[in-house]
Amino acid sequence: MSSKIGLIGVGGHGRSHLNTLREFEIDGTACLAAAADPFFETHEASARTELEDAGCRCYSDYRSMLDRHPDLDLIVIVAPIPLHMEMIRICLQYRSFIYVEKPPVPTLAQLEELILLDQGKRVTVGFQMISMPAVVRIKEWIRQGRLGAIRHIAAGANWPRADLYYQRARWAGKLTLDGEPVLDGPASNALSHILQNIMFFAGDDKSVFAEPQWVTAGFYRARPIESYDLASIRGGFVSGAEFTAVLSHCSTDVVPFSIIVQGDKGNAWIAENGKTFGMNLGIDSHSEGENPAVASSIFYRETLAWVRGERREPVVSLSDCRGYLKTIGGGLTSSGAVHSIPPSDWQISGEGENRVYHVHGLSDAIRNSLEKNLALEELPDLRWTQPGRPIPTDAVDAKALTPDWLPRPRGADVASCGV
Repeated sequence: MSSKIGLIGVGGHGRSHLNTLREFEIDGTACLAAAADPFFETHEASARTELEDAGCRCYSDYRSMLDRHPDLDLIVIVAPIPLHMEMIRICLQYRSFIYVEKPPVPTLAQLEELILLDQGKRVTVGFQMISMPAVVRIKEWIRQGRLGAIRHIAAGANWPRADLYYQRARWAGKLTLDGEPVLDGPASNALSHILQNIMFFAGDDKSVFAEPQWVTAGFYRARPIESYDLASIRGGFVSGAEFTAVLSHCSTDVVPFSIIVQGDKGNAWIAENGKTFGMNLGIDSHSEGENPAVASSIFYRETLAWVRGERREPVVSLSDCRGYLKTIGGGLTSSGAVHSIPPSDWQISGEGENRVYHVHGLSDAIRNSLEKNLALEELPDLRWTQPGRPIPTDAVDAKALTPDWLPRPRGADVASCGV
């Protein structure tokens, strides 16, 4: 049976969704029936022509698409972060299942509101890395008890981002836009998969995704943006396990993401952006992983199985994201502000739209964090770090899980963000 899909947003990351959907159109499991993008009349005109030639109906307003295609099986939202809340709200008024790109929304308060609206659990969140074969295998080892009780999970990455990345949209590098929360930064956008995977590995049979009891963090900026381009986070779970994560965009040195899961019997890891994984016990001591792009296709296939009723639960439900958003909200509250890294501790490399801010010694610090289970604030060589105060996440109301220095939403119109 072919599922009818409507796609909101064909530019940017939407193009990767188009490529993946073509795979399923070829094998007959899905059909892209409609697409919406406010820029179809301008810089996405060629995409519109290509889609219409393939039989896809195109709209500049996603609400028109929803009204004219009430029989869609799945609506895929690939839109700017500040538009997610309203789009999910509107899409839930229709019968379709919904696939929204990560992060689901910027704040825990918004997430809790959507969970109440999504009584039928019709929303899945595109944390596609959960479907990466290496991640699934490590989760199996944890469930089988091969690592023993989990003691610590360490994660780290630096994905350099140049001026062009921050010029891609009005909301890029923002904490808020027109009074609405955005919280664009490595831990809450490009590398948010890493935090969600930490929650996945820390979960148990009762709760597949764990929620931290407490977090402490420092959020920093080298680049002169409103938001942050470096996050250093430590947290702990009710099980006694702790985690550290250092996620960055502000070094020219690529540090591929790594996650190390340490148990009282042994350790497992995923490294090189998912290309290798292994553990230090038994015959599975080391294996080659998969290209991370494979995870997107697997996630889609699992989502389509859910849409067809062959799977009971969404791959990642809204409620599965509580731990991730408690980490972000509690971490920002712990940090108290985005701290500026002194100019003496960074330099600019490249020119024009290719300029990258490079914090001295940061790539080595990320590797030391992974090796020693320490947050940046606990390392001796970074004089600009500022320790945050511990925040007990369960004792803080969801609406308070944004820092005092972050403006509260005013309900302003953010439609001009584009899709």
